[in-house]
Amino acid sequence: MKYEWRKNERELYATVKKPLILTVPAQKFISLSGVGDPNSPEFA
Repeated sequence: MKYEWRKNERELYATVKKPLILTVPAQKFISLSGVGDPNSPEFA
């Protein structure tokens, strides 16, 4: 199932005309660490 973040989190990603301060909730990310060119066949 596709998560539509623009629709579900409008207050964070909406375009506004005036700058405003937001409190962004904690989020989880995936990070891959390694060495080498990501465009090489080893990363395919």
